[in-house]
Amino acid sequence: MKEIQNYFGVGSISKQSEFTYQYRVQSIKDMITIINHFDNYPLLSEKQIDYQLIKKAFNLIYNKEHLTNEGLRKIVALKACLKTGLSSELSYAFSDAILIDRPLVENLVQNIDPYWFAGFTSGEGCFYIKIFKSRACAQK
Repeated sequence: MKEIQNYFGVGSISKQSEFTYQYRVQSIKDMITIINHFDNYPLLSEKQIDYQLIKKAFNLIYNKEHLTNEGLRKIVALKACLKTGLSSELSYAFSDAILIDRPLVENLVQNIDPYWFAGFTSGEGCFYIKIFKSRACAQK
């Protein structure tokens, strides 16, 4: 996380629990740094959809539309589309909000760069190899 913080030059790291830390960017100015990065280096998985939804919410806040009921409802609708969805409290508080469908992933990955693949598996995946004797080998 320190390397990410150093790379962007913004944000703070805080300890949440014994094994959990959080990297947080809170100011509008600092968020622009993060947004510019992901605009220049787009995510190549379904996370690109979440990024686009978050960016739309950020733009509503940047343009101060969140200060109106309509703007706040737009942000709630975008939040509902994220993988994490709405909490029960938000669902109750905005039960009349007009929700939108989550955009579909279309052709996000065309030419996978080996560096992207290495980074993706480092952050999101793992490889599992299991070696066992086949029955054919065991019978010989």
